This record gives sequence, C-alpha cells and structure tokens, in this order.
Amino acid sequence: MKVIDYYNKLNDLFPFELAESWDYSGLQIGDPQATVNNVLVTLDVTNAVVDEAINKNIDLIIAHHPPIFEDLKQITQPKLLKLIGNKIAVISAHTNFDRVAMGEAFAKKYELNSQKKDYLTIAEIDDEKLNKIIKDYPSKLINPKKSVKKIAIVLGSAAEFYEDAIAQGADAFITGDIKYHDALDIKDSDLFTIDIGHHAEHEFFTKIIKEKIGGEVSKVNTYPFEK
Repeated sequence: MKVIDYYNKLNDLFPFELAESWDYSGLQIGDPQATVNNVLVTLDVTNAVVDEAINKNIDLIIAHHPPIFEDLKQITQPKLLKLIGNKIAVISAHTNFDRVAMGEAFAKKYELNSQKKDYLTIAEIDDEKLNKIIKDYPSKLINPKKSVKKIAIVLGSAAEFYEDAIAQGADAFITGDIKYHDALDIKDSDLFTIDIGHHAEHEFFTKIIKEKIGGEVSKVNTYPFEK
C-alpha cells in the first residue's frame, strides 16, 4: 500500500472535510505515492516518537495531534527535519476523528445509551457510572452536582461547546483541557463540567486506528506533565 491509500482509508472513516477550519489534519509530511510497509500509531509526534519510528523502519506515522500546527515559512525543527530526511510520512486525524469517533467510543466504554448531535455525544447516565468516570481519570470539576441524568461529551480541548451542551438539556458536560477563562464562563453557567484532560484521547485514538487501519501503537508515553 501507498501513503495515499492510508489517507483514503482514514478519509473514508473520518472525513477530513469534517475537521475544524483552524485544524491541520491530513497529510502533513511525505510523498503520497511512497510505498508503506510499516505504520506507527501515536497521539503526538514528539522527538522520542520520531526516534522510535526511525529505529523501527517506519514509513508512515498516523498521529492524532498534527506535528505542524501553524503556517510555516521555514522548516528548522529537528524532528521535522528527521522525518523528512528519513522519508517518514505523517498523516494527522485530529478534529475530524474527534467529531466522528471519540465521544461514541467513550460512551461505549461505560455502556451508555447515546446518540450523536453534531460534535456532541448525548448520553443517559446514572450517578454510579458518573462517579466511576470521575475516578477513572484525573478529573477537575466545575459546578459539581450530586445527581446527573443526561451528559454531553466532547473529548479533547472543547470547552467552547458547553453552551451546546446546555441547549441539548445536559445536566453535565465532559471534555478536556479547559482554559482558565473558559472555566470562568462555565462556572457562571452553572453547568456541571468534568475536565478529564487528554488521557481518554490516547486511550481511544490508538485503539481505534489500530483496529480500523492497522499499524503498531507507539511505546512512547507522550503525555507531557508529571504527577
């Protein structure tokens, strides 16, 4: 298979046209017609992941977060130069993946009855399962409440959807990496919100891509924060 074949498979499952306008999902580095023998799946393309890819003779990295997240006038980053020099292609499936798969995968893990509402996954939940979610992840809580029946889920950094969650009648909102000023707005809204960080992204992205596309999951823990 070629790089373009993997791109097309990803596009069939998680259409790149669904990515946010500010996102850089898609083929970021590499020749679309290059032959691919070995694929590495990772949440992030860090220096350690690039070294792993080189050591394993990887031809294509499929990443959740794009390693290039701005318009570049020059390429000087060592990891990008390494990728180009070793002819390792990179495809990112970011907000297009989130929109199609992430919330549903999270709901399925906790056996929740759910439905898609554009970016939101709306699910019925009981207090026992909600408490389990809070315990399973290093959660930060805004406006905690004792009882919840309906939740809205948008994983990743998606605090801007809290008003959509309210519009859908959700009692609680689950997302990740909420910025301080967004947290203040959510606090004023009185919506119970649970910030579970980026941990769930790593759990679901690598698992789903390996199942649907194939490849080897990176052994590198790319989470940048220490406990």
